[in-house]
Amino acid sequence: MLLVGIIFYAALLGWKTPITRAVIMGSILLLGGLTERRSIPLNSLGIAALLILIFNPYALFEVGFQLSFMAVGSILFFNMRYGDLIPLPNPVNLPKKLLRWVIKLSLLTLYALIGTIPLTLFHFNTFSTGAFFLNIIIIPYVGILIALSIIAITFSYIYQPVGAVFFTSLETLSNQLIEVLLFSVNNLSKTIVIGSFPWFLLLSVLGLAITLGFVATVIGRKRVIIFLLLIANIMMWRGAVRFRGSEVIFMDVGQGDAAFIEGYESKNILIDSGRSDFGVKSGKYSITPYLNSKGISRINYLLLTHADADHIGGVKYLINTFDVDTLLLGVSNPNSNSFTEIVDIAKNRNIPLKKVILGDLIKLGNYSEIQVLYPPRNYITPVNKTRNNSSVVIKYRFANSTILFTADIEALAEKRISDSELNLKSNLLKVPHHGSRSSSSELFLEKVSPLDAIISAGENNPYGHPSREVLDRYEKNGIRVHRTDKDNALIFRSEGEKYSLHKWK
Repeated sequence: MLLVGIIFYAALLGWKTPITRAVIMGSILLLGGLTERRSIPLNSLGIAALLILIFNPYALFEVGFQLSFMAVGSILFFNMRYGDLIPLPNPVNLPKKLLRWVIKLSLLTLYALIGTIPLTLFHFNTFSTGAFFLNIIIIPYVGILIALSIIAITFSYIYQPVGAVFFTSLETLSNQLIEVLLFSVNNLSKTIVIGSFPWFLLLSVLGLAITLGFVATVIGRKRVIIFLLLIANIMMWRGAVRFRGSEVIFMDVGQGDAAFIEGYESKNILIDSGRSDFGVKSGKYSITPYLNSKGISRINYLLLTHADADHIGGVKYLINTFDVDTLLLGVSNPNSNSFTEIVDIAKNRNIPLKKVILGDLIKLGNYSEIQVLYPPRNYITPVNKTRNNSSVVIKYRFANSTILFTADIEALAEKRISDSELNLKSNLLKVPHHGSRSSSSELFLEKVSPLDAIISAGENNPYGHPSREVLDRYEKNGIRVHRTDKDNALIFRSEGEKYSLHKWK
């Protein structure tokens, strides 16, 4: 009967990998009891993994599969290996029983964290300092909620008034859990961004966690300590061999714009943030994972070139997730609810706002700077006209390597900039307005004279970007064109004199 109940509950939850693992292990345990044969937990875990992979081999590459089996495997291993080292006598009175239960729960949580931390760092590049305490708080609550849910659902079919009482209790406990979680996240937990976690280091840590108990007895504790110091040394040397130049990534955010500039010993700057509509959330799913992989938790400058949704869509998520030193804006005041909301959030988070205009110079480091080329101080967006020509245009320089960022300017703004005395010549041009027919005029390309150009556009976008006419124009001028809709994200690297372009791998 219990086995039927377990299977029914799993079907109710949707047979996710962790649920399937628990059902298989529970079934083996129950069947072992029926046949009067003792089941070995690690063997049960292995059988569960084998059965899941037989029906779905690709589950091996799912984060849920890896975390679930690593957590349970770690608990089983350490509990068997060190369970007797911490004596927990059976208490008589309730307070001591409760204390014993809390200690056991804390140990199990610690064992699970030891196994899952390397995978968490590898997949998400972050670590929560409150993970240990949050698990101790959440597990009892969730256990009670699950029990109440089963009782409430059962009684709702048998006698609805009793079911309603349990549902009311369930709602109260759920609200309390949410409040506890919010308090814990705000007061106990802080997310630490550690950067990309090399696979060889991951394997080293996992190998250490699995074999520590055996190695310590075979080769002695001193050699284990040496092994730990070796791993720490590898982590320290990662910083020493860091690329000592400038790196600019043009992110693949679909039909939108987002680029991040990072230089050795210089401040960083994020230019626009892609879109956040039609299921595309650039801030959360494109920009944040990249910044986490680089170990970046602070954005020094966040520039919003103009208020179009495909340029500012990810900003709200980013300024609520990262520390942002300064928000840079253009001089125009767009009639945009989203833009107004972003400004309000920035003010509430005490993020300084700075309007940038023609002539502004932002020093990022000893060898890098941002020069603002457009719009002028007195620029006013014409009524009933596109916001594109109010876009902020900047020129990034690292030593002798230069990039011109043009946002969404069109022919009118291109002419104004080209007619000025500004030095537009750049190694790389971020193509205006996703390569639309209304931009990339002959005069403008002649003034910029780039060797390479990058078009940020969505694959099969409804606007037909980039225009065939524009692509032909670049080809005629001998400019190499790179596209995010074809090449995905693109990385510009420079050590000062020469630069290179690479596809994101």
